Amino acid sequence: MKNALGVGRVVGSIGFTLVSGLWVQLASAQLTNTIIANRYHSQVTSYFCGAASMEMQLDSPTVLAANPGLAATLNTAVNANLVDGPTSAGLIPPSGSQTSIYSYVHGGAFPTRSAYGGVSVYNNPAFGLGTDGDALQVGMNAIDTTGIYNTQGFAPTLTGGDLASRTLVDALNAAQPVPATVSVENGAHWIDVHGVSTSGNLATGNYVINGFIVRDPWTGYAISQYNAGNAGPALAGGFGLGFNTYLRYGYDIIPGAALTQLPNGATAAVRLGAWFNYFSPSSAAAASPLFNSRKYIIETDPRGPTGPDTGDGGTENSLPAPPTDLSSELNASQADGDAISDLAANTLLDSEPGLEGGSFDSSDEMLMSDSSDPSGEGDWLVPYDGSGGTDDVTGALMIDADTGVIDEATWFDSSDPVSSVTLNEMDMMFEDQENGLLPDDNLPEPAALAILAPGLVLLAMRRRGAVRMAA
Repeated sequence: MKNALGVGRVVGSIGFTLVSGLWVQLASAQLTNTIIANRYHSQVTSYFCGAASMEMQLDSPTVLAANPGLAATLNTAVNANLVDGPTSAGLIPPSGSQTSIYSYVHGGAFPTRSAYGGVSVYNNPAFGLGTDGDALQVGMNAIDTTGIYNTQGFAPTLTGGDLASRTLVDALNAAQPVPATVSVENGAHWIDVHGVSTSGNLATGNYVINGFIVRDPWTGYAISQYNAGNAGPALAGGFGLGFNTYLRYGYDIIPGAALTQLPNGATAAVRLGAWFNYFSPSSAAAASPLFNSRKYIIETDPRGPTGPDTGDGGTENSLPAPPTDLSSELNASQADGDAISDLAANTLLDSEPGLEGGSFDSSDEMLMSDSSDPSGEGDWLVPYDGSGGTDDVTGALMIDADTGVIDEATWFDSSDPVSSVTLNEMDMMFEDQENGLLPDDNLPEPAALAILAPGLVLLAMRRRGAVRMAA
């Protein structure tokens, strides 16, 4: 459920009280589902992922309440079919709030600084057309003068990724919550993170993370271009991660998989949950202090939290215990049955608009595997159809064939640029993800994973390298 200000929370026991117009968690809560009802914004060029993610942070209840007039600015019309905008030569694209944000943080000669109080403009031409973490911090603090935005980096290990994720949980569950912007694909792309599910006591830090909800600004751009007859973005970077997508946290134990160092110091052969397929350490780039070594990069507004989560000095982590392997791999029919029961039991997803009022497609499940999955293993894609059947797919679940759990889910709602896609388009979205064809629009080039020792990777990833697209 969502309250009037758009912050939705569901708990497994009593656990919320109304404080200053926002629902705040009580210490007794064991299951906490948090969704900040920000509005989705597509990026309007092939490299505006940072500006679009900033726009989604700004278009959220806490920020809008603190900045009268900002909503009108964010609703300024933009050309959704724009192929490209500003270049290193400073060409001016059509007007719009996202263009204004991008121009501001890149130091272009545009008449936009006065809109942000004349704060000194950030300029980092060495980073290229993409947007780095310094620019996000400077730009967000200039536009939302009531916030205190920080871009933070964490060690490129599973422990570092877990602490970065716990810091995201702190920000999303603050008294005045604001969505976060997160670097994914080894620094190749920025996305919005506006929801999370946890089990345990957030007040003491003793909790596990079940999964995050993200919005990918690339998806709207690729779909708008595709629908306008330009398949280039989709061919170069796929359809992205979707308008509303749940990514499971944690890992499975898979004999023969790559060895990964766990927070307790042990190593194990693991298959990571969907979140860590995409949330990965960003590459090193001397152009930015935050990118001078490989790190997990997040940008949050810590109005409530005070900084990076340390896991109480390393004694706490939020990785859930791996799910139990089934006695045999799921077949298509079993995956469909699991999708029905898993969705009904999932309080974060069961009432999402694209996953209710229709039915799972029991004829078009598809087993999808990537290059690191052993033969016969992977995730079953189970589409969810609206009233129009396979030409009206309003959502989908990815069911882990080894464990039967939801590894990923995606859906549409009425405020998204489109309300459904065809079965073929949904298949394409997930096939691209499994094949590593994802947006790579944030220069410079992501670095390869570092090897700690033969057979031991600092962070094992199911996804393999993305395809570079021309800027």
